[in-house]
Amino acid sequence: MKKIFLYTAAISLLAFSCNRDKDDNTVTEQISIQERNQLDNEAMTHFLETRYMDDNGVIKMFKDNDPSDDHFTKLADLNPKQLSNGTYYILRPNAQPNNGTPIHSDSVIRLMGRAVSYKSNKTEKGGRFGEDIIFQSGLESGEIEVDPKYFFAPKSFIDQYNTTKGKSYDKSFFEIEGFSEALQHFQAFNKSDDEFPQLQGVIIVPSRAAFARDAHYPYTTYNMYDRSVVFNFQVYKSQAR
Repeated sequence: MKKIFLYTAAISLLAFSCNRDKDDNTVTEQISIQERNQLDNEAMTHFLETRYMDDNGVIKMFKDNDPSDDHFTKLADLNPKQLSNGTYYILRPNAQPNNGTPIHSDSVIRLMGRAVSYKSNKTEKGGRFGEDIIFQSGLESGEIEVDPKYFFAPKSFIDQYNTTKGKSYDKSFFEIEGFSEALQHFQAFNKSDDEFPQLQGVIIVPSRAAFARDAHYPYTTYNMYDRSVVFNFQVYKSQAR
């Protein structure tokens, strides 16, 4: 059953993400930080207005002239909360754990879901997210992500990386600030890795609360310069470190 869901989710996610950025490690655009932040804000607002979560909690885009998705509630009407750094988070209604486990800033988490990064572009109608790139794809692979370092990077991991590379990075090189802060507003389930996923929410991190224009750990093969990240997920477990 889980494999059937994962296959279905992978197909349905084409509405959430179906293109690939063509400028992988190349930075071709230079705009001011103020303009980038404004474009991100407008793009996030548009994303909230044009997407919904389906019966499994998977983000989809509303289709024009198709009444089959009219009964779903857009993300903008699901009580999105915004942090001071601009990050939005949405707790999916009726999809949170009973007596869930708190998630702390240094918890060891087991995460199922998908994350997609976007660069916001200027259009005649304002900022819009452009082509997307997969940041993390557990829904397609069926793999639980264990203790992701973009949530919390232990000092031992940071020290080992710096020693190996001859660098002196701090945790901001590894962690996505907006994701780390927003996830603490959720609670974790207590599920085994092979259980059926029901995604519990969304976190939308603007570039300024991700890696902005700073150097970062190579989680992917492309540069995260000026890129926002949308997380769609369920936290299977949270444990003290």
